[in-house]
Amino acid sequence: MVFKALRYKALIFTDIDGTLINRAFPEDLGHYINRLSSLGFPVIPVTMKTVSEVLYLWRNLGVDLSAAIVEGGGAIYYSYSNDFILSGGRRDHCVDMYFIKVARYLTEIEGYLKVLEGKCSGKVLRLTKLPPESISELTGLSLEEAVLAGKRLFSEAFYTSEASCFEEIVEAAKSIGLTTMTTSRFIHVSTSSKGRAVREFLRSSFLKHLPTIGLGDSELDEDFLELMDVAIVVSSNKRVFLKRLNYIVSPEAPPSGWIKAVERTITKFI
Repeated sequence: MVFKALRYKALIFTDIDGTLINRAFPEDLGHYINRLSSLGFPVIPVTMKTVSEVLYLWRNLGVDLSAAIVEGGGAIYYSYSNDFILSGGRRDHCVDMYFIKVARYLTEIEGYLKVLEGKCSGKVLRLTKLPPESISELTGLSLEEAVLAGKRLFSEAFYTSEASCFEEIVEAAKSIGLTTMTTSRFIHVSTSSKGRAVREFLRSSFLKHLPTIGLGDSELDEDFLELMDVAIVVSSNKRVFLKRLNYIVSPEAPPSGWIKAVERTITKFI
């Protein structure tokens, strides 16, 4: 493993939706990710998606998934043959990968989730409790993708159309010590974060002393981008959200904005 590790030059941690891809992606994106890995720059997703969703996407891209941080930092998944993680994992037979649990299982915090579900009088939906057809209708995902999105173990996604109810759930979750990550439509609730999981990844990885490159597009990515040696915001409207002073903004939409930013950055490490 020591000799395998010598071929790496930097680790690329990236958000997926809105950063690496929009809804569609070009056929050559997978070839580029594979090329990066062959040059010594493995790409590690850091995403709100489930591991099943990431595996589905990576297979469609023609890329083998070596490692990923999923469900907003809920767990680190990795393949048996990877060069990154040394120990501490257990096997998930459903996806044939190993994982390090960072967040508590949803079953362990079910009591808290039920409290949040009944926190306001408006209609509140939980993604893990919905049939695939309803998930597809809410998210715009295909039925196949909706099935994968519902396979959550470490983070719940709440949906409500009422702004006041949205705010009540967020405040209630924070008051009982849960982590919330909000998008325009969903409140993701967990006991971890992307930043916490990246720290755990680097602590557990044989490659923890390598330079790190991070890419994101929203406030959900800020806590892990703050840990990176090079932080890149991929944003077609030039929205900048990092507190750190040194970062790069790629003003183009993904995936072209992602590719161009990475291409310029890796020249520093070759």
